[in-house]
Amino acid sequence: MAERDPSLAPKRAYPAYREDYAAWLDTQMNLLRQQRFEELDLDNLLDEVNDLGLSNFKAFVSAIEIVIANMLKWDHQPEKRSRSWIASIIEHRLRIEQDLADSPSYKSRIPDAMRRAYRTAVPTAARETGLDLRPFPADNPYSWDEVMGRDHRLD
Repeated sequence: MAERDPSLAPKRAYPAYREDYAAWLDTQMNLLRQQRFEELDLDNLLDEVNDLGLSNFKAFVSAIEIVIANMLKWDHQPEKRSRSWIASIIEHRLRIEQDLADSPSYKSRIPDAMRRAYRTAVPTAARETGLDLRPFPADNPYSWDEVMGRDHRLD
């Protein structure tokens, strides 16, 4: 964003963004509720809204990553399969479902989310199994349906 001359900005009766974030945020919410739009700190508010959107999508990708990492471990170390891996898969599938319920537009971003998640799931699975990266496929071997529904049970 372009820098603005601070001397031209209207005087604000609230703490600056960098001085007291919590107080600044409370003030911005109150100004919005009161529809006092001309008093908003728009530059910082726009940055915050953008960051919030990025952060939420990263959390969605992270949940997919954890499911995929556990599936890779499951497939590449069958002798170490555990209830904790199953529990983690179930927990993160529920988070993914909730993210999709809260943000249905993520459905159109699933292919991108899967690519991003797989890129980080492989090193995670390698680190957690102690295996080298070589046994893991270069491309994601799992479909969306497998990530969200493949059964994992201990024999």
